[in-house]
Amino acid sequence: MQQQEQQISGDVLSASDQEVLVSQAGEPRLRLKVGPSTQVQVDGRAASAADIQEGAQVQASYRTDASSGEPQALRIEATSRAQPATPAAPESGESSPGMPR
Repeated sequence: MQQQEQQISGDVLSASDQEVLVSQAGEPRLRLKVGPSTQVQVDGRAASAADIQEGAQVQASYRTDASSGEPQALRIEATSRAQPATPAAPESGESSPGMPR
């Protein structure tokens, strides 16, 4: 029996050539197995799963493998956080907006 294709979107906790760990807001993590047939895109360009950065936003489709029961990624589209929409907080903690000095 052919498994239904499912979708997930969330944040990448870790990524390697073999798997991508995805977290949805308040949901348990999902470990997606990456195989030779998995299509991976980062910022709209073809890439490998290992190119996906921690904290990137991903949308993935996957099927649960009938024999192993593991989620097998079919397509992964990642959007890196290289160009944040909002300015990142300064690492040094020098200035925090709205905090009295």
